[in-house]
Amino acid sequence: MEAIESLARTMHWLEMTINQGKMVSDWEEQPETVKRKWGKDAKAVNKLAKRNM
Repeated sequence: MEAIESLARTMHWLEMTINQGKMVSDWEEQPETVKRKWGKDAKAVNKLAKRNM
């Protein structure tokens, strides 16, 4: 599960940096809803990556 959280953090950071042109505050400061959304997305990306290996 630690890998999924790490992937979620990275995906969130990339979204904020690239698409919104701003650096993100600390992940720990994000609301639980944001963490859950990115966690769900990270699980989907991980599943897709495993399928395509």
